[in-house]
Order: sequence, then structure tokens, then C-alpha cells
Amino acid sequence: MRCGNLTEAQLKSQYRLDYISDQVDPWTLTRRSLMERPQSMFCCNLRGVGEKITRSQCAEILFDELRSLSRKFSLYGLYSNLIVKMITHMQNGNGTPFRDMFLDRALKEQIVRDILERNSAIVRNESNHEYNLALTAVKFLRG
Repeated sequence: MRCGNLTEAQLKSQYRLDYISDQVDPWTLTRRSLMERPQSMFCCNLRGVGEKITRSQCAEILFDELRSLSRKFSLYGLYSNLIVKMITHMQNGNGTPFRDMFLDRALKEQIVRDILERNSAIVRNESNHEYNLALTAVKFLRG
């Protein structure tokens, strides 16, 4: 998917992207007030239309909101800031590949962990198989 290759109607009907931000309405390019948010008891267009903004202002606000919301899922650890870097790159990278030494390190660690778990599972299965063979042999010998 690329920016602009889906219509507003497609985004709303196929992906149900009607209300996607607490801060802006990208369909009308207006800033939302605190009163217009679904959590507000004054919600649902009881007020006038919000402040008009440009497409670039709207995109900037949406990316800022995405960064803010993503922090809740990466609170601590070595890679906690990686998602924010990825979102910023998506915003400003103009389609260039994202590269980061922490992402490379995380991928390497995952690959090593997967290999160790796979080898461990193979050893466990072989051990179980050998144990079962030994148990069968003992039962046979006892007769």
C-alpha cells in the first residue's frame, strides 16, 4: 500500500477507518477539540466544526499521535525507542530502507534464540526416544 492509492470510501468501507484519531479528522482536515472525542460526554458533533489544518499539518499530528501511542507498547528495555525511530523514518524516510543497529541486534538475538530452542527440542525428542527404547527393552527383558 502506498500513500494515496486507496480512496476515502475504500478506507472507510473496507477497513472501517472512520474515526482514526483523537486529535484530528483527516477526512475533513480539521483539528478535534477535547469535547469531540468519543470519551467526552459532549461528543458527537454538538459543537461547531474544528480548526481547519493543511494536509501536512494533519500528517504531522497523526505521526506524533502514533509515536505517542506506540510508547505504551515499548516502555522499557534496550529496544524501547526503536519503534519511535521506525515511525519517524516512515514519516521522513521517503521510502528508503530503515536501518538501525538495535534492530539488527534484536533480529540476531531472535535467530540465535530460535536455533537454540530448535536444537533443544531436537535433543529432548531424541532423549525421549532413547528413553522410550530403553524402557521398552527393560520391559522386554523382565518379560
